[in-house]
Amino acid sequence: MTVEPRQILDAYLRSLETELRELSPSDRAEIVLEVREHFEDARAEMEQATEADLRNILERLGPPAEIAAEARLRFGVTRSVDTSPAPVPVAGRAPGGLEIGALVMWVVWWPLGLLLTALSSRWSRRDKAAAVLVQLVALAVFAGYFLTPVYFGSGISHAVIVLFALVFPPTLAGIFGAGYLVWKLASPGPTRWSEPWRIAGRTAGIVIGAWLLWSLLVGPLLFLVMKARGG
Repeated sequence: MTVEPRQILDAYLRSLETELRELSPSDRAEIVLEVREHFEDARAEMEQATEADLRNILERLGPPAEIAAEARLRFGVTRSVDTSPAPVPVAGRAPGGLEIGALVMWVVWWPLGLLLTALSSRWSRRDKAAAVLVQLVALAVFAGYFLTPVYFGSGISHAVIVLFALVFPPTLAGIFGAGYLVWKLASPGPTRWSEPWRIAGRTAGIVIGAWLLWSLLVGPLLFLVMKARGG
C-alpha cells in the first residue's frame, strides 16, 4: 500500500495544529499555511518524489513541537499546561519484502543488509545514516573489548578470531543496526523524549565515547609505546 503525499502532509499538519492550540485561529492558520507551502515548493522541485523524499522534507522542517515553540515565541504566546492527547503520528505503510529482507540480512551479513536498506524508500536518509552510525559504534565497542587484551600483549589469536566474526557472515552484531530500523518502522513520527531519557542518553553517549577513545586511540598508542620499549 502506497502513501499519498497528501496523507503524509495532512498527518504532519494535524500534529502541528495540536501543538499550536494556544495560538489564535488566524495565527495558527498562518503557520500551517507556511508549512504547507514549504512542503509543496520542495516537492515541486522533485521530478518523482518517493515516500522517503517526502519524509525527508518534513524532517528538514523539524518536529511539530519545535515549530510550535518557535511560533509561540514569534507571537508572544505562553504555553498552557499540556492536557491534550499525544500528537497523531505520521502516516506510514507496512514494511514490504525489501524491508524484511534488509532486516534479516543485517544479522546474516550486515554489509548486504546495509545495501538493501539503502535501496528501500521506507526509511528516510536520516534513518539510514543513523542505522549505519549505530552499527559502526556497536562494532567499535565490540572490537575495543576484544582488542584490549592485545594492547597489553595477550589474547592476540582470540581477538583476531572475534574480529573476523564481526565482519564475516553470519554477523550477529548486525542486530543493533537492525534493531534501530525496526524501531523506526514501529514509530515513524517524530519522537519526543522525556527528560530522564535524555539524561540517560547523554550519559550513555559519554560512556561509549570514552570507551571508543580508549579502544581506537589511547589503546593503540599504549600498544605501540610498549612495543617500542620492548623492542
